[in-house]
Amino acid sequence: PTAAEATLLGGLWVDGHRRQYEKPTVERLRHGDAEAFRFDRYQSPAAVKAAFDGCRSRRSFRTHEASDGRRGLVSSTRLGGDWVLAESEQLAPACTAEEVLRAYLT
Repeated sequence: PTAAEATLLGGLWVDGHRRQYEKPTVERLRHGDAEAFRFDRYQSPAAVKAAFDGCRSRRSFRTHEASDGRRGLVSSTRLGGDWVLAESEQLAPACTAEEVLRAYLT
């Protein structure tokens, strides 16, 4: 990306960012209608979670702690006879946005 199209954030090019979240999207994902669903940009984590509430229960998540101390919540499902990770939520209370982006992009 060029400087006009993106922002350099801690050595990483970011296509767009905001300091505040957008007003939450009211659209919810429904079973059998996934191809028509789209997330709006800049939604809060709470808004993203709420969009899935009609398709799965928060009780389907269980806690997980990795051997290196990372903590989070995971949900799995059967797909073609195998168990696969359906969704995860990682908790990173002491991380900066730059550290999170660096972990995902490197």
